Amino acid sequence: MNRCGGIPLEYWSAYTHKLESEMNHNRNMLEFRTEMGMFDGSTYADWAILEPLLAGIPALYKEVKYPEIGESSTYGLVSRVEFFSVHVNDYPTKRGAVLFDNRGVPLLHAFNALLGYGGSGPDFSRQLLSALGVPDLMFSDANQMVASGQYDSLIFSRERHEIVEDVDTSFIGADVMDEWNWWLSS
Repeated sequence: MNRCGGIPLEYWSAYTHKLESEMNHNRNMLEFRTEMGMFDGSTYADWAILEPLLAGIPALYKEVKYPEIGESSTYGLVSRVEFFSVHVNDYPTKRGAVLFDNRGVPLLHAFNALLGYGGSGPDFSRQLLSALGVPDLMFSDANQMVASGQYDSLIFSRERHEIVEDVDTSFIGADVMDEWNWWLSS
């Protein structure tokens, strides 16, 4: 079962819209509830933590897949990354990226993973996506698409999906597709 309210996940819509969050009143920002929490240090410090973590998830996932019992790893493969940067009165109220696994579980919220300009935020985003197998050209195209730095949801996904009862639905628990796709979502 997914962790986004227990309902089917519509592939083209942002999962973060259904994800539990809470307001961090010190920052006046939304923090999403994820399995590993929010990473909100410097981009360099967060990358030092996340690089081996992201490399280890696929290794652990493959090692514990037994035909007689199915998957038993703690986390699935990262199959979706949702970026967001929403401003109200020129002040960001939600920002960063949430990584989801192929079970629909929100794994982590990377607060400083940003798009839409140059600098350490987009560089950090490029590192995250590159570690997951997203081509640099795809990242560059998406980053240029949101050059204003303000967007509701920009989604990268390699989830398996199909039309079920007229809704393009993600397959929760399925292995991931080989190719990544991206789009802007509201």
